[in-house]
Amino acid sequence: MSLNSSLYTSLSGINASQTALTVSSNNIINASTPGYTRQQVITSSINIPQSYSTESVGSGVKVQEIKQISDQFLRSNCRENSTELGYWSSKQTYFYEVETAYGDLYGYNMQTATDDFMNAWEELSKDASDLATRATVFETGVSFCDSLNQYSNQIEAIEQSAVTELEDTVTRINTISSELAAINTEVASYPEGEVPLELLDYRENMLDELSTMVDCNISYQSDDTVDIISGNGLLVYGNTSNALETVSTPPKGLPEIKWENGNGYENTGGSLKGLTELLDTNESPCFQEMYDLLNDGMMQLVDEINTLHESGTGLDGDTGLPFFVPISQEEPMAIGNIQVNPLLEDVNKIAVSSSGEFGDGTISSEIAKLQNETMIDFEDTQVTIDQYLASYTQWLGSQTQNADFMYEHENELNFQLVSQLEAVSSVSVDEEMANMVMFQQMYNANVNVMNIIDELIGDLIQRLG
Repeated sequence: MSLNSSLYTSLSGINASQTALTVSSNNIINASTPGYTRQQVITSSINIPQSYSTESVGSGVKVQEIKQISDQFLRSNCRENSTELGYWSSKQTYFYEVETAYGDLYGYNMQTATDDFMNAWEELSKDASDLATRATVFETGVSFCDSLNQYSNQIEAIEQSAVTELEDTVTRINTISSELAAINTEVASYPEGEVPLELLDYRENMLDELSTMVDCNISYQSDDTVDIISGNGLLVYGNTSNALETVSTPPKGLPEIKWENGNGYENTGGSLKGLTELLDTNESPCFQEMYDLLNDGMMQLVDEINTLHESGTGLDGDTGLPFFVPISQEEPMAIGNIQVNPLLEDVNKIAVSSSGEFGDGTISSEIAKLQNETMIDFEDTQVTIDQYLASYTQWLGSQTQNADFMYEHENELNFQLVSQLEAVSSVSVDEEMANMVMFQQMYNANVNVMNIIDELIGDLIQRLG
């Protein structure tokens, strides 16, 4: 090997060491940057000899590539889990909100409002002419209606919140899809192996976020671009993205998701799937079912009370008055549209007498007995109002508990998968510092070799001069 070739060999070592030092420094600087993937310099020998002998040696080292250290299999598993986690996160959040709206199990809730109202009728049956007790019946009736209306209004508010979130999610999906198509265009413009790694990191972060919202089948192409299949169509294909849109559907105007060309979108996971199911009246459980289940039972009780009250006579001789009436006369009476008949503010009009005689409390006694009568149709059988409310509470609680359990399970699995991925791809500052010491020593060693060769060349020139 000539002195000149030895000089260039040491120079290649200096250049490789400088590049490795720069990469390690960049890793350390980005150690706390979210989504950053550790980078590593891959080197190879220059002009590897075809045969080895005492006279055949290499010609130094070159930087073959700077690559990201990641595990695509682990990343794919993380995304699949993120899709499940996003789905159950939506379910858990909204079930918890509905359960909270229904009432504190250990405080004032639908059951206590019903108990107070029915107990007031029982007290009135003991002295039908007592105006204070009549006022209590009216006031507990108002509280009973307020509880029903408030629950209905809160379900509607929660439902509208889910609609807004669904629309925002669709908008975000479209934004990410458009960005990924633009990134594909930029990636394809670079020569093979020269795509900026930071650009790839940004793309992977976009894909991670997208996977929490919808199911994603990600296909990496030979030119480093990605195609994304979601549901029954392509979200991203090369430099093209296909947008989703929400379309209001009757009767409540709840959104249905479609492709921009009008075809239906068949998503199978992610937070968008969770929101879609909660808003779909054909799914169970959904907001409509939460409303309908309670409304069916409570309206059966309300109808029975109205029937009995209309058959009775008030202290003023009036008869035929319903105890409950709708707030809006144009809509059927239901939870959310129910009030105590305003005429009954004059408590003398509360009809508790079946004979019309003063002090007769037969009707109030019959109404009070409704609490223990099996007259509520539920799941092909008849139950009491207390049993009905207990079943509803148990059903709602079991839905919330199941969503809670699944969310915690998926969250724990996500933590384990992310930890495994980070063990591979995240930056260890201690490891990088050790690498920097090694690369610095390599740099110094090559500089020393170059200095020695320089001295040898100088001596050679001097002697030959």
